[in-house]
Amino acid sequence: MKKILTTIALVNFFLSISIFSQTIPALPTPASYAAAEVWGDSIYFFGGSNDFSGTELYKRIYKYNGTSWSYYDTIPFDHVWGFESAIKGDSVFLFGGWPSGAGKFYLYRLSTKTWTQLANGPLVFSNYGHTMEFLNGYVYAFYNGSAARYDPSTNGWVNLTSANNSASFSSSTVYNNEIYITGWSLSLFYKYNPTSNTWTQLADLPEFVSGGSLRAIDNNIYLVGGSTGFSNGTLLKIYKYDVSTNQWTLYGQTISSKRAYMEDVLYKNKFYILGGMNENFQAVNTVEFVMNQTTDVDDNNVIPTDFVLEQNYPNPFNPSTKITFVVPNVGSGLALTVLKVYDILGNEVTTLVNEEKPAGVYEVEFNAGNLSSGFYFYELQAGNFLQTKKMILIK
Repeated sequence: MKKILTTIALVNFFLSISIFSQTIPALPTPASYAAAEVWGDSIYFFGGSNDFSGTELYKRIYKYNGTSWSYYDTIPFDHVWGFESAIKGDSVFLFGGWPSGAGKFYLYRLSTKTWTQLANGPLVFSNYGHTMEFLNGYVYAFYNGSAARYDPSTNGWVNLTSANNSASFSSSTVYNNEIYITGWSLSLFYKYNPTSNTWTQLADLPEFVSGGSLRAIDNNIYLVGGSTGFSNGTLLKIYKYDVSTNQWTLYGQTISSKRAYMEDVLYKNKFYILGGMNENFQAVNTVEFVMNQTTDVDDNNVIPTDFVLEQNYPNPFNPSTKITFVVPNVGSGLALTVLKVYDILGNEVTTLVNEEKPAGVYEVEFNAGNLSSGFYFYELQAGNFLQTKKMILIK
């Protein structure tokens, strides 16, 4: 009986100190068909509108700093519904947007809050319905089967090989230096190879989906929500694409409500969808966690500014738990990083990490299958940074 009461007390204690994964609060205002990017330890949310008709246009940028959302800056133009973004470092490239943004292309520097209008993109691109990615030094834009590449070093565009099928309200993601694109007519699914400037048609989607969030997570690609038409959100489903087998399957999880034209980000190794349009053609302010990225992140767009040691999850755990930590950019480019686990008496249990690491977000697994229940401590030391956190193993 004493053991049971002790266990219950320990569980209640850890529940009281927010042991579970972080929840990002709702957006400051309902918004759909906007843009969102991650830089450093913050999420930046650009523009959008309150409904499918673009009745109210939001010419502003919001920033989530890890705790709350706040106003960050004003957008100096009104074509903020349906524009597309890509990021490199603190440089956000923004393309198109309704009502007057066809072909217009801008650079926004997050660190200085400065705007620069760049060379116009190909006029075949509409105000909206396109998608864009930054890959290997270039910006790639796609619309209705057409493709173009922007070179930041020359401020110039070139047209690329086009696909032979139309697509609009597209979504894209990068995996293994290729760009995967949904939103094609007839449920088609393609990938584009920038090196060879070629298209490959892949397995059809199980159904036509436009305006879904497409994201490569670990070694699979996930399509979240969307519309079975070209307007309101009609899907709760998440589809999973296995790159190795070229097959789509229905993922065993849904989102909380039907919506399309959400923005999506990978923030601290977690996949989130933000905002979007519901089945009544109205924008929502929902921010929803979808899944974890379980492999180490190597993303040039994420430039951490501080060392961070997060609370392990799950906690309490049995027998394994995951520990996430952040290494910022240091002068030498690499930081000697040591992550160790100790028991309650201060005896070292194991060393999880002991190597020089570049800037990035990392996640490691601690398996305590051969250990007894009780309190344990994990400690991260890197340069002058030293932090220790407590976790509990309950068997």
